Amino acid sequence: MDLEVVRCPNEATLEKHISGSFVQEDLKILRYSVKGSKGLKVRSRTLKRLHLYTYYNVLIEAPLLQCLKTDVNLTNQFRIIHSGFLDKVDILFFGVHENPGGRRVIRDILTDMSMVSDLFIRCTFWEDIIPYIFPDSKLQFCSLSRLTSHHFNLDLEMFLNLLQSCPKLEYLNLLNISLVYSENREPNAMSSTVPACLVLSLEFVELEILTFVYEREMKLLRYFLENSTILEKLTIRLCGDSSIEAKHVEEILTIPRCSSTCQVLVL
Repeated sequence: MDLEVVRCPNEATLEKHISGSFVQEDLKILRYSVKGSKGLKVRSRTLKRLHLYTYYNVLIEAPLLQCLKTDVNLTNQFRIIHSGFLDKVDILFFGVHENPGGRRVIRDILTDMSMVSDLFIRCTFWEDIIPYIFPDSKLQFCSLSRLTSHHFNLDLEMFLNLLQSCPKLEYLNLLNISLVYSENREPNAMSSTVPACLVLSLEFVELEILTFVYEREMKLLRYFLENSTILEKLTIRLCGDSSIEAKHVEEILTIPRCSSTCQVLVL
C-alpha cells in the first residue's frame, strides 16, 4: 500500500488503518500531516517492507519486518521494536546532530537495528557521531555482511572503530568520501588493532572518491590492501572533478597485498 500524502483527523485513525490489516506486507508513507500530531505509531503483525518519510516521532512495532527505508530527523524520537533479523535497512540521518539528543537518537536507532544484514547509511557527519555511538565498543553488528555508507567527510581512524563492530562484514561500499583527520590526531597515526572483518570475512571493497589527495587516499588504499587477508577485489571510482595521475595509478597497482588473489581496479 502506497500513501503518498496522508491527512487524517487524528493519529488514531491512521494507526488503526495500519494495524487493522491482516494481509498487508508492504507500506509506503511519504508525506504525513496530522494537525497537532506528536508522532506516528506503525504497528503490524504482517508488515515486511516499510518505506517511511516523516518529520514526526516514530515508533515501529513490526515483528516480521525485513526491509526498512526511512529518513530520520534527529530532533525527533525514532524507535524500532523488532524481535528478529532485518534483511535490509536504508536510512538517512538529517537535522541537528551536535546536541546530546541527536546523538542519542542515532545510537538508539543503530542499537534497534543491530541485527541487520545489509545496511545503507546516508549522512554527512560520521566523524562527529561515531565517538558517541561506540564510546565503549559495546554495540556490535554481528549479522552485518554488507555496509554501504554515503557521506562526505570520513575520519579513517574513527571509521575503523565502526568496522571493529562488524566482525562478519563481507562487502564494503563507501560513496562520495573525502578523508579527514581529527585535529588532535597525527595524520600518520593509526590503530595497531586490525578489525576482525579484514582478517576473516571482507571480500569486496568499493571506494567512490570525491577528491584524490595523494597522501590521504594512498593511506586508505594501503590499509585495506595490506591488512585484508581474503580480499578479492578493491575498486576505486573517481567521481565529479576528481582525477589521478598515471604514476599514482601505477603505484596503487603495485601496493603489496595481503591477499594473493586480490584484484585492484581504478575507474
